[in-house]
Amino acid sequence: MSAVFAFLFFVAFVVLLILGIVGVSKKKPKSKRKFLFSAICFIFFISASIATSVQSTDTVVDSSVDNADPDKEAEKEKEKADAKAKADAEAKEKAEAKAKADAEAAKPKLEVLTHSVETDSFAGYIVGTVKNNTKKEYSYVQIQINLYDADGNQVGSALDNTNNLEAGGTWKFKAIALGDDIDSYKIKDVTGW
Repeated sequence: MSAVFAFLFFVAFVVLLILGIVGVSKKKPKSKRKFLFSAICFIFFISASIATSVQSTDTVVDSSVDNADPDKEAEKEKEKADAKAKADAEAKEKAEAKAKADAEAAKPKLEVLTHSVETDSFAGYIVGTVKNNTKKEYSYVQIQINLYDADGNQVGSALDNTNNLEAGGTWKFKAIALGDDIDSYKIKDVTGW
């Protein structure tokens, strides 16, 4: 509504300005007053129009900034969420790598993988497999086994050894267990250098 009203005033002032210019050029005294009045009103109208347009431009700029803020905030939130997800994934990956490294470190350097008892017509044997969990070769490896009777008394020991157990390699041991009253056994130690 105010735009229509302003436009009508503008048209009226332009008409009066034109009539004043025509009257001044024809040297009519009343025309000078109309011209001056029209010129002052025209200048006032132009000043008011410029001020209004500057104010509306500021409002448009402010509203576009306000409208941009939610977009920027959403983008910042998304970036934060992405950064957090990436950090969480990296932390999880590091934790898994650490857990794997800890599990590897927790393994004994020389690990008994399997063991059992075998017999033949001459003797009994404790047999099994030892694994070298290191990255170095052992020039000598030995397994020591204690032998027990049915009452839990130690009645002997068994021993087997090997040379040059390679890094990551396995060794099938066979320790002879001599005696008639052997009921159970316990692996006492696996050593190497």
